[in-house]
Amino acid sequence: MSGARHRRKGSRIEREIVDRHRELGVQAERYPLSGSSRFRGKGHDVDLYIFGKDAAPAVAEVKGRKNGAGFITLERWLDDYDALFLRRNNTDPMVLLPWRTWAFPARAGAAMKMDGRKSEKDKELADGERLLRAWKRWHREQLEEALEGVHADVMRRLMAQLEGLRSARALVEFVAAQDWDAIDTDTRAICLHEIDRAITALREHMGQMPFDDALWGEPLTAFQVIHGIITRVSAQAEEPAAGRASSGK
Repeated sequence: MSGARHRRKGSRIEREIVDRHRELGVQAERYPLSGSSRFRGKGHDVDLYIFGKDAAPAVAEVKGRKNGAGFITLERWLDDYDALFLRRNNTDPMVLLPWRTWAFPARAGAAMKMDGRKSEKDKELADGERLLRAWKRWHREQLEEALEGVHADVMRRLMAQLEGLRSARALVEFVAAQDWDAIDTDTRAICLHEIDRAITALREHMGQMPFDDALWGEPLTAFQVIHGIITRVSAQAEEPAAGRASSGK
């Protein structure tokens, strides 16, 4: 990428960060000439007035990468957690936060500075965050139980396939090769959830929409094919039982 294009991209991302904070009610500004010069001896990108306009701003650096170079390992470690603490020996920890984690206290702090109390919108956001954390915790617990349960072997092989997933076709082939008739409904549901998360992450990494199911007449997506393989087993397993019940046997 040429120097001019690189600077334009950097400026666009910095403006996006500023706009996002302003939407939260946090005053934010691009620093003059950003990191392209050492204006007044500084070289950072954005000023964040998280303690109010009259207080000294928090200074922030902004980095953007088209292909996520340098971010992939951090994203894998962070996964769906609310924070990632990084510590090298004999140093203070660093903290990596996803936007949703950063946004809540930033929004709440801005609202409290404005009128000294949380708005109804902040309360709804807090409730939503709590529900989201509970939902994620429940899925983690379900996965941990499955990895130690009766079908631990297939679960561990599946998770190995999903870690660092690069090919949806290879995943479809792996799923098609498993004996899903031998796996209970709850474990299949856990598998579908983890597969959905991995495919979504892969699509986002490739710059695609997280979800894009095929329309009528179009080839099915990888997840639709996988979902069909696993849920078709469920339907077939239930049909004989239903037949026996209707015949009185």
